[in-house]
Amino acid sequence: MQSEMNLIKESLSMGACQVIFTKADGSERVMRCTTAPQWIPEDNQPKADSDRMQNPDVQPVWDLEVEAWRAFRWDSVKSAKVL
Repeated sequence: MQSEMNLIKESLSMGACQVIFTKADGSERVMRCTTAPQWIPEDNQPKADSDRMQNPDVQPVWDLEVEAWRAFRWDSVKSAKVL
């Protein structure tokens, strides 16, 4: 699982991915997302100087359809693919 997680993180950092996961309410979500800076609007770029602790169980991503930050839990991911 760790190597798959690292592969997904790397893919997200380079471009767009489709991630399918189960939401907290039990429904399935298909999200087109990224963490690649060139895909994220300048005023929504992550803060480089943030001292906020990141939960290793949760992956924040830029949702390309909603155009907002969203997140998914790693243990809820069903599949992911590069777009």
